[in-house]
Amino acid sequence: MRFRPWSATMLLATCVVACSSYHTIADPATSLQPSPAHSVRVTRQDGSRFMLEAAFVSGDSLRGHTLNGRTVALALTEVAAVERSKTNVVATVAVAAGATALFGAVSFIATFNSANWSVSE
Repeated sequence: MRFRPWSATMLLATCVVACSSYHTIADPATSLQPSPAHSVRVTRQDGSRFMLEAAFVSGDSLRGHTLNGRTVALALTEVAAVERSKTNVVATVAVAAGATALFGAVSFIATFNSANWSVSE
């Protein structure tokens, strides 16, 4: 059986996105301190959303950098919600193990069928 790069890509994509979700930060003014590790999803009052890296609150503004590197300062009154992504490690490991087992089983079956193997009595 020939290795197919798309199958490995799909396996990796399944593992990466499988078990993360966004959780609302109740009070961004007290919760967000300047840190490059703080990547948040911001929802404005008009419903538009965007991601901020190194987000923090300074005075009455939410500040940070967009994914394309632009510096942004947004009044907290314009912000409807600030959410942080959290990963469920146990569920991610379970999905990765299951996807790997499934990939291995499909590969074994495909190899077994393509080799014209037969069980003789």
